[in-house]
Amino acid sequence: MSENQNGIVSGQPETPQMPELPEVTELSEEAAAAKSRVSDEMAPEKAASDRLKPPDSPPKSAVTEKASGKSGGSQNFIKRFVDPERISGLAFTLFAISAAVALVLGAGNALTATVIEENRIAARNEALSAVFDADEFLPTDDTEKLYIAQKEGAVIGYAVQVAPTGYGGPIEMIVGVNPDLTISNVSLIKMSETPGYGQKMQTEDWFLGQFAGKSLPLEYDGEQLDAISGATITSDAVINGMRGALDRVADYLVGEGNAQ
Repeated sequence: MSENQNGIVSGQPETPQMPELPEVTELSEEAAAAKSRVSDEMAPEKAASDRLKPPDSPPKSAVTEKASGKSGGSQNFIKRFVDPERISGLAFTLFAISAAVALVLGAGNALTATVIEENRIAARNEALSAVFDADEFLPTDDTEKLYIAQKEGAVIGYAVQVAPTGYGGPIEMIVGVNPDLTISNVSLIKMSETPGYGQKMQTEDWFLGQFAGKSLPLEYDGEQLDAISGATITSDAVINGMRGALDRVADYLVGEGNAQ
C-alpha cells in the first residue's frame, strides 16, 4: 500500500507471503503402521459387507435374450400342438374310431336283441303247445296275450299269457282255458323264484297240475288246491295268475257274444 500526501492509504493491501511447506512424499513410519492397523481391523467388516451384497444382476441383454428364447419355445410348442391342420386330422381320426366302435356295438346289440326275441318266441310257442294240442294259435289282438286254439278249424280252447309277480320277480306262464271256463293245463315260460321252496312250482309237477279242471273261484283249501309249503308269495302269485286268465277269457267271450 502507498500513502499520499494527506496521509491516506490507498491501493490493495499486500498479501503476506506464506512460508513454503516441504512436500510430503512419504508417510512417516508411525503413520504407515497406524494405517496398516486400521486396514487390518476393517477387513472382517468389509468381508461381511461383501457377503451381504446382492449378486450382480445379469446384463440386460442376457435377460432379454433368455426371455426371447422362452417365448420362442412356447410359440413353437403352440404351433406344433395347436396347429389347425393337426387338430383337424386328430378330430377326423377320433370321429372315425368312434363311428367304427358305435357301428360294432350297434351291430352286436341288434344281433343280441334278435337272438333274445327268437328265444322268447320259441319259449312261448312251446308253452302254448303244452296247454293245447292245436293246429294253430290265433292272437286276438296286438298284445299277444290271448290266443284262440284251433284244431281242424274248430275252437278247442283259449290260451292266456300271464306274468304275476312272485318273490323273485314276474312268473311268466301260459294258462289254457277250456270253452266252459275251466283250466285245461298250465305251462311255465320263465321264473326267478328262490331255489328250494319257490322253485318247487317248476320241479314238482303236482303243484301246477292240480289246477287242471278247476274254475273260479280258486282258493287254497288244503283239499283240492294246496300251496307250496314255505313259499306263500310264490303260491299266491300263481293262483292270482290263474284267476286273471279265467277272467280274461270270460270277458272275451262276453264281448264276442255281444258282438254277435
